[in-house]
Amino acid sequence: YVRFIFPFIMALFMSFFMSGALTLINTGYDAHFFLRWLRAFSIGFVIAYPTALLVVPVARRIVDFITCEDESTRRKNE
Repeated sequence: YVRFIFPFIMALFMSFFMSGALTLINTGYDAHFFLRWLRAFSIGFVIAYPTALLVVPVARRIVDFITCEDESTRRKNE
């Protein structure tokens, strides 16, 4: 389940904070800010989760290559 839960949590946090920051920067803070943020977050998460499912394994391989680690070494370090 790790391969589904980790990207889910990562996408959840990233889309939450990024949508909030970008909504604030682009539209400012007013009475409707939280509604706009919720809408942006909803759309962002729908895009972020499938993207994270695809990107996390690739990113892990790149990190393993950069740090010269293989699967067995990573398990020992976690």
